Parts: sequence; C-alpha cells; structure tokens
Amino acid sequence: MNFNIYGVNFYFKSAPPHIAQLFHNEWNLFLNETKNSDVSIYIKFLDSIHIDSSAKLLQSSYPGEFLAYHNGNIYLFKDQKVHLKLDEICKKSINVNCKKDVSEDELFSLLERLLLIKLIENGHTINHASCFKIREKAYAFSSLSGVGKSKLLMHYLKTREERVEFISDDILIVDKNLVALPYPRGINIKEYDEDLFYKTLIRSSLKDIGRYFFHFFKRKILSKKGGIYSIRAFMHKLWNDIDISRSKINFLFILEKRENTPVKKVSISKKELGYFLKSNIELELYGSLRGYFDLLQLIDDFHVDNFNKYLHAIRKQQFENNERFCASVKISKILVDNDFDLRSIEKQIFS
Repeated sequence: MNFNIYGVNFYFKSAPPHIAQLFHNEWNLFLNETKNSDVSIYIKFLDSIHIDSSAKLLQSSYPGEFLAYHNGNIYLFKDQKVHLKLDEICKKSINVNCKKDVSEDELFSLLERLLLIKLIENGHTINHASCFKIREKAYAFSSLSGVGKSKLLMHYLKTREERVEFISDDILIVDKNLVALPYPRGINIKEYDEDLFYKTLIRSSLKDIGRYFFHFFKRKILSKKGGIYSIRAFMHKLWNDIDISRSKINFLFILEKRENTPVKKVSISKKELGYFLKSNIELELYGSLRGYFDLLQLIDDFHVDNFNKYLHAIRKQQFENNERFCASVKISKILVDNDFDLRSIEKQIFS
C-alpha cells in the first residue's frame, strides 16, 4: 500500500488490516500515485519494539501522555508503540517503526503531522480552514475549533441545488502557485454540532453507523477516557458523488464568535489579520510542531540541536508562505453568535 500526497511518498509494509483499511479510506485518492519525489516515509509494522533500558520516560502534550527518549530515538504513545529518530525528521527519508497493535488514531495523527511538516518544507502553505468552490469562485473559512467551519461546509454540500466543488475540510493546503489542493479526508462533524451530527448519522449507512458506535463505546467506556468521536468515515462512500476541485482562492472569511451579535460581515485591519495569522491560521502548524518543541525542552542532549533549528526554520517558512497567500485573496471577518443561522452567513458571503 503506497501513497504519494503532493510529493511526499508513504510506504506501508505489513500493515495490519485495520490500519490498511483506515488509510485506504482516508487517502484513497492518493493510492498508488507514481510521482517522482525525494521525500519518503517508510512505515514498518513489527510484533515488538526494543527500547534501551536507559531510555528516559517523559511526559509531553504531544504525541501522547508518555514517551521515552534515548540517544536521539523517541518512542511515542502509551506503551511506546511507535519509534522514530528525531534527526530523520529533518531528512528526505524517515523510518517509522510501529507495533502492530498501534491504534488508528495514534498512527494517523503522527503521519499527518509528518506530512504537513514536509509539505511546508517543500514550499506549501498549511492553513486551519475549510474550503469549497461555487459559481467559479473559491471560498475559504478559518476560525477557532468549534465555531462552525465544517458545519458551514456540510451545509453547502448538502443543501445547495447548484454545483458545489469540495476542496478541503479543516486542513487547507496551498501550493507554491497559490492554488488550494484538495485534501479529501472525512469532514469532521462532532457531537457538539448536535443538529447536523444526528442528521448526518441518520443518513449514513448501517455499516458507518455501526462503526461510529463501536468507536464510541471503545473510546468512552473501554478506554475510560471519555472524549469526542467525530464522524469521518461517513464521507468516504460519497467521494464519487462529490466534485473535488483544486483552485486559486478568491475569498478568505474569518469566522469570529461573539455572543448576542447578529451575523454580519465586517472588514479586518492589517493589525487584526497579523494577530490572527499568529494565533489561529497557523493552528495546524502549531499542532504539528508544538509537541516537538515541548519535547525538546525536556531533553538535555546535543543530538537534538539540529532538529530544533529545523523546526524553527519550518515555522518561519510557514509564516512567510501564509503572508504571501493572504496577500493574494480578499479577506473579511464574519461575526457569528453561538447559535448562528447558516442562511444568514450565506447572505453575508454573497453580498
């Protein structure tokens, strides 16, 4: 099972069935793509992973509650199910060793972050936004998590009679030519989007409904952790029915939640935009790198110095790329209440 996502190769060796099925669903449009690339990530699945007895057990915010470190090697997640070398992340070839009982969420989270880092290194811009194209214009929506990007995207895909082309949800990739590239993973509809969540669940197949409840009980009861499970799988069966597009973006709308405020579109100053760029539009980048920066603060080892410099270079490049992207689009801010009306936002967008 091989994928090439915009110049980043992924090679899975001996992947367990549940892992193979997950990545086949999530990245099916990139399956067996044959593009020349000098960036490759090799994922090998093993029955066990040997950890040196002198490895130091650490706590960090990412990528799990516990990880272990020894001489440039990190072992991630509870029970240290994933092994990789810090200095390899800086290189064009990365080896990831996994125990066969690694969970889908753990592995997907790690590989997606490695992908984003390498895309930035190759000159792409990563934004925390949803995006679609309608009437030959492309619209992107960025906000804090939970404000309604995905809810708005699903509204357009499900309700409009005219043609709507899907580009991405949650992660927006913009290439060197400022073209937004589709990243077709399932749209994130969570339980706190209560109305849309249940409507979506009802319309899903029995197989997808069964999968949802399996993960719901597994995560909330067996793991005793609680937490939100987002429906991602339900979109996979619909990819053939949805127009997936790539396009230059014409408009970027920043959704800002304000209580007791009617939905309205307002201009945004350069100062506000600068603050937003630093605090939110780079959210996907910070989510990718923050845990590694936290990790480096816990390690007193000369092996990590080059890796630290690499992360700072990636962060600087991402900010420069984002400034260039924002200069190419028309940006407005839309104020929304806690219980905003989708039709009201629609009027503001096309006004």
